[in-house]
Amino acid sequence: MDATLVVWLSVAAFILAAATLIIRAGHHYWPYVDRNTKEPDE
Repeated sequence: MDATLVVWLSVAAFILAAATLIIRAGHHYWPYVDRNTKEPDE
């Protein structure tokens, strides 16, 4: 592998990791709400 490919793969891995953290934080601060009980879903 040349250096450019390694850099692009690491950037792609970082983007996936950052997106995962953003989604998990969003679910923590704004959880899904059950329509019947009005309680946050697990």
